[in-house]
Amino acid sequence: MTECNRTSLGFSSLFRRKISADFDGGRLTSDAGGLLLREVDRRIGLTAALADCIVDPRDPEKIVHDVQVMLAQRICGVALGYEDLNDHDTLRTDPVMQVLAERSPEPDTPLASPATLCRFENRITRRCLARMSGVFVDQFIASFRRPPKELILDFDATDDRVHGDQEGKFYHGYYDHYCYLPLYVFCGERLLCAYLRPATSTRRCTAAQSCACWSIVCAPSGRRSKSPSAPTRASVAGSCSNTATNTTSAMSSGLLATTYSNTRRFYIPCSPVRAM
Repeated sequence: MTECNRTSLGFSSLFRRKISADFDGGRLTSDAGGLLLREVDRRIGLTAALADCIVDPRDPEKIVHDVQVMLAQRICGVALGYEDLNDHDTLRTDPVMQVLAERSPEPDTPLASPATLCRFENRITRRCLARMSGVFVDQFIASFRRPPKELILDFDATDDRVHGDQEGKFYHGYYDHYCYLPLYVFCGERLLCAYLRPATSTRRCTAAQSCACWSIVCAPSGRRSKSPSAPTRASVAGSCSNTATNTTSAMSSGLLATTYSNTRRFYIPCSPVRAM
């Protein structure tokens, strides 16, 4: 016999409003699982940190949807499987999506429209993207209670297939389709940096782009001075990490690299950062 569970699930409040999941009806949504994303984001502060990296040139007195609201709306939409901007024609009035963006779930106060989100995305500069990449590194460092003795950084490229006439797309013979070829920096399963590139990136371009990623991941900054101590050694390896790329990247960060040509892996002493 089927047993119905009428126990409600409680979540973090939205200002003075209580948020709970139950089976009593009312305004319905098919994306209630997004509330779990909100709990995680409230704990680690990812959306707020990313929003601080974006410069908003608009007049503050005329702003309806601020940067953090639009960023949360876009990130949560992608996380829930809504990649296209035109999905937000409907999502902007979805009660869960409004809560995820920290807005009151009222039908007469919708979130940003697809056109507004499009203008928002096109305002983001390369400088903003570099600062946002640094946030992922900060989150990664803060996840360690104790500094590890060694980290293995993996520089890898993979295909990001495209199906339309996007700018910068090219046909890649190895993957046998039109795509981009982003460069990723991973430490284990954790993403530290992502660099979007066309599929025509050459070895020389890879070296320069690896330097850019390396400067984001390992270059010291005042923003990270309160993070846990850095590891005493970092090991760099990967299909895109040839000797020239690694040596140039290490030198650009003021670090000393010792190359092992047989494994294409070498160790880089990192200066520790002050603990929190």
